[in-house]
Amino acid sequence: MSFDIECYSEHIKKFQGQHNDQVAKELEHLSKFYKPKKVGWHHEPMVVMDCHGQILLWYLPEVLSTARLVRSQLIT
Repeated sequence: MSFDIECYSEHIKKFQGQHNDQVAKELEHLSKFYKPKKVGWHHEPMVVMDCHGQILLWYLPEVLSTARLVRSQLIT
């Protein structure tokens, strides 16, 4: 994936604590450079990494049972 999470997070950090309008403008500006890649629907486990190999997401479908998910929602 040609996405650099470090560079993206540095842009976001600059606007921490600022007014929502400024943050919205920056996110709109960043969206021109960081476009989501359409990969379709996945049924198998997968790992999403940035261009440097940093893991951004683990997708593990059906790893947790429905009962476990319900219990975790009741606890929080």
